[in-house]
Amino acid sequence: MDTEFIRDNTYYPKLCLLQMAILSESYDEIALFDVLSPNMDLAPLQSIFSNPRLIKVMHAAHQDMEIFYQELGDLPKPVFDTQIAARVCGYGYQASYAGLVKGLLNISPDQSSTMTLWSRRPLSASQLSYAAADVDHLRHIFLKIEKKIEESRRITWIKEDLAALTSTSNYITDPDDAWKKVKGRRGKPLYQAAIYGLAKLREQKAQQENVPRHWIMRDEVLCQIAHRMPTSIAELKEVRSFDRSKRRTQIDKQVLDVLRWAESHETCFKDQQKRPFQHRTPYNIELLKVLLTMKSQDCGVAEQMIAKVDDLQDIAAGNPEAKPLKGWRRELFGEDALLLCRGEAALTIEQDKIHLINLRP
Repeated sequence: MDTEFIRDNTYYPKLCLLQMAILSESYDEIALFDVLSPNMDLAPLQSIFSNPRLIKVMHAAHQDMEIFYQELGDLPKPVFDTQIAARVCGYGYQASYAGLVKGLLNISPDQSSTMTLWSRRPLSASQLSYAAADVDHLRHIFLKIEKKIEESRRITWIKEDLAALTSTSNYITDPDDAWKKVKGRRGKPLYQAAIYGLAKLREQKAQQENVPRHWIMRDEVLCQIAHRMPTSIAELKEVRSFDRSKRRTQIDKQVLDVLRWAESHETCFKDQQKRPFQHRTPYNIELLKVLLTMKSQDCGVAEQMIAKVDDLQDIAAGNPEAKPLKGWRRELFGEDALLLCRGEAALTIEQDKIHLINLRP
């Protein structure tokens, strides 16, 4: 399955086309659903989406799943994401669709319609051909990767990450959590309180008006306001770019209300100023990076798939909830990472190859 959508001027993605391909011993068909047709009803597809015997194959499925949840109020199950599987099978962290088509099927995919306007009707012959080819290639990629998984015996690894795709919490943005995605949110309690309030206001407005959040306020503008803490509309308009957004409604007064709220609630953010785990040093993070590179090369799995820099910081800081300390990542990397942080293991180089030495008696 695949979708074509546009999201340039909206908060929520606008589904324009749904593609499905079925390949079995008795059936071989590709279908394109024009969801913008006034008579189109996707409800009958629920029987396919909910059928536990039918695997729904997608590539980089998160946005597709978000659309299905928005359109149907439910998520397809079970789901197989060829990008997740490819990452675990050694095809690199990016594992692009075009790269897999070329690498696994020896076909150069047509990319001419990638950025076309899918909401315009009628769709051209080249658009229809492009959309059909996407799912046609995808089912054959799935068969190739499925065989690779069987050979590598990593199906349990992949299942852990696929399970997260079918959690509805991944597709609901709570305005109270919006501040956690703001770049540059770290700072003193008052600053963080302002970031929290402004990000919440921005998310609520974007959802209500169905416009991109940056149309309401960009991250850098939001952070400038939190830093300067203006007390009047005149001072607020001195913040660079604040007055040149595409928002439909003025939010000047609401922004000032948020800043006044932040001043009376800054004490609630004192615990956010410091991370709960304070034992990390730049040295053990660098050692963890070396260990991660070693593990990645040994098993052929992309480093970012095993752990990212934030994950390494969590491990070094003693956070027991760090992602690499769970499931297959703990077995592959997490246990040795803990040994290294506790001084119970060491790294050495022998014949141009990194080795981990266990120092425990």
